[in-house]
Amino acid sequence: MTQDIHNLPDLDLTMTHFVHELGEFTLYGSWYGDQRRPCLAVLPTRMTEGSLPLVILVDDAWKWNPDDPDAQPANNRRQIGQFFYVNRISDPNGFTAMNVVSLIHSRLGDLLFIPPKPTNRVVVADALRTDESGKVIHMEVSRNV
Repeated sequence: MTQDIHNLPDLDLTMTHFVHELGEFTLYGSWYGDQRRPCLAVLPTRMTEGSLPLVILVDDAWKWNPDDPDAQPANNRRQIGQFFYVNRISDPNGFTAMNVVSLIHSRLGDLLFIPPKPTNRVVVADALRTDESGKVIHMEVSRNV
């Protein structure tokens, strides 16, 4: 059975706070887990069936902060290696890993400002559409708040 990466039980990328693409990788600012903790999720821009994200929770952001003396670059490199392995990404010269690190570093500050995940949907508009046969279709436009 395959899972849609945009709708994993713990990571729902159909609702994101931001999306930032850098070449072959896309970074999502979203929410993770039952407690809906803010997170960064990195995925290959051209996802294939079976693509899995590299997820950095807000609680672990310090491990990726290059200015933090307690940061854990060796652990981060292992995580990136595992991410590459499961997504079949080759990195013969290390530059691809550096692109992922740069992408994460560029958005660590944004991770800290992701608000709580909206959990309520409200109807903000009604839409009526009439097709060629004259049939009127009613739809509601809703928004997460």
